[in-house]
Amino acid sequence: MGQLTNGFIIRLMQVNQPHMGQIYLPYSAGLLESYVRQYAQNPSRYLFLSPLFRRQSLEQAVQAFRHVDVAGLSLYTWNVNFSLAVARELKVRQPETLIVVGGPQVPERAEAFLRAHPAVDLCVHGEGEQIFLALLESLPERDWSQIPSVSYLQQGVFFRNPQATRLKALQNLASPYLSGAFDALFKANPNEDWIALWETNRGCPFSCSFCDWGSATRSKVVGFDDARLEAEIAWFSRHRVKVIFSCDANFGILKRDQALTESMIAAHQQTGYPRTFVIQNTKNVTERAYQIQKRLCETGLNQSATLSLQSMNPEVLKAIRRENISLDSYRELQSRFRRDGVQTYTDMIVGLPGESYDSFAEGIAQVIAEGQHHHIRYFNCYVLPNAELGNPDYQARYGVEYVTIPYVFSNDAVSESRDGLGEEQQMVVACSSYTRTDWVKMKTYAWFSELLYFNRKLLQLPLMLLQQVAGFSYRALFEAYMRPQPEAAWMLEEIWCFFERKATAASQGETPFCLGPLAVNSPLQVWLEAHDYVMMGMLQSQSLELFYQQNLVVLKQLLRESGKSLPAGLLEDSLTLAHRLFLSQATGRPWELRLGWNLWEVYQSWLLGEVLELRPGAVHYSKLGSGPPFDRIVNLVL
Repeated sequence: MGQLTNGFIIRLMQVNQPHMGQIYLPYSAGLLESYVRQYAQNPSRYLFLSPLFRRQSLEQAVQAFRHVDVAGLSLYTWNVNFSLAVARELKVRQPETLIVVGGPQVPERAEAFLRAHPAVDLCVHGEGEQIFLALLESLPERDWSQIPSVSYLQQGVFFRNPQATRLKALQNLASPYLSGAFDALFKANPNEDWIALWETNRGCPFSCSFCDWGSATRSKVVGFDDARLEAEIAWFSRHRVKVIFSCDANFGILKRDQALTESMIAAHQQTGYPRTFVIQNTKNVTERAYQIQKRLCETGLNQSATLSLQSMNPEVLKAIRRENISLDSYRELQSRFRRDGVQTYTDMIVGLPGESYDSFAEGIAQVIAEGQHHHIRYFNCYVLPNAELGNPDYQARYGVEYVTIPYVFSNDAVSESRDGLGEEQQMVVACSSYTRTDWVKMKTYAWFSELLYFNRKLLQLPLMLLQQVAGFSYRALFEAYMRPQPEAAWMLEEIWCFFERKATAASQGETPFCLGPLAVNSPLQVWLEAHDYVMMGMLQSQSLELFYQQNLVVLKQLLRESGKSLPAGLLEDSLTLAHRLFLSQATGRPWELRLGWNLWEVYQSWLLGEVLELRPGAVHYSKLGSGPPFDRIVNLVL
């Protein structure tokens, strides 16, 4: 049906999720095209049209496949419904077009999927380069019986061919960057701010139940050759790609990863590109992971190092098959990074099988007490079709319950029209170890820790003071906000009620995100985390001063109830300094402040895991412009 004599017209579609005005290059599409050009018996037999990489209207997307013989669609969480809608409409208009799907949202057990989506002719499972070429070379015949790793329906009968062995000689794969697969895309889109996906290896030795990475890549780690990778770094730099996102499940697992890091740093220092290199840190190789993250942070290619814990509960780690990942390694990394002034953040997942509210709350408090004062990133627990968590037997064993919620990305702009084709995710909200009510409580606890302790450090100093000096646990401090409050602290009770309502709605299938302005008085509406939404509301309504006043009420009540105490005026000073520090960060306005304690210096020592004596005495803090936190600190009385 194509207009190419004795050949076939092919178009690939890999619709990506924009991020803060940037867009990912369609790497999977580039891999397929490069492999076909490299190994086809007659490459001129195939004409590849430019891949579709950005979400557009359904009609525009379908029109882009006019006269195409083969449509290849990469299915991901953020594009699967849209891509399948394109497939349906395309099959109506052009029934002869061969529609092939691959990607992580294509289930390994594909019969139900194919029957639900009859427009799809073929599913490809796992690595697609060799399989896609074999499909093309079989044309115009449509006998797929000898092609491995595919599923299809033939006259209503389901076929699943045996899985192909993994590619081991990765050096034989052409790079989509070096082969020119993206040259036309760059030329046609000169103003795009691209994010490049970069593979240095394939495989993951871990089999975390919530993740499809280990299962999808069949565990063993196989690396691309060094010469290719060095040439790709030069390509990124030459093409002024700002952000490189590593596709490796465990960057740093191979010894040569340190040398690759140094090459990336050298390119950055010589040309200014790339500006950011994002990696998923290896799980257990402590020394190498430390050196790589340290170098990336000290050279500006990364702002903070990742420590992916997911849970502190040994039973949870066993349930999700992470018991072979050492918590002691994380503690060692945290300690070393803190000592060297490298910011870190910790990944934790809300609602894993085996978790309970108590274990979750204690785990978060422990992570903070052990030195994580920069950020905890909370993720919901999602069901992926090819992860163990997506297996019905696993779900039955752990009593997994989940709801389908809209797919929303943090800070994603709200689209006016998406043809009614929203994307979805399956979010776990209950297991045999916790109820939906417990999940709501976990989510509320997480939001409060974000709002009070991590999000611009609104109350980090006062809460740390209460933990260090008065002996409160961080759990007790966060839970002090998860209850009815005195009338004089009505706003804090409203925040608690809002978090509970939002979490309850999410547990029933609504999005956990909120629509709000990107910045104060901004007309642009984006999806915000609930704690960011509350923060933005306080800024818009200019109620921060009231927020700090009411926190004094709540924290004084907590001290009375517990029979604990602080020296007179110390809590008030900590709240005043925290308020001024936030305003300085948010507005940049100059200010001066006199306090009765050396709070700033002591606070800094606590952040470093050190102990500095808290001393009374008048201290004058002066903040006149940008730069370090203070221009002058004068001890007026020693």
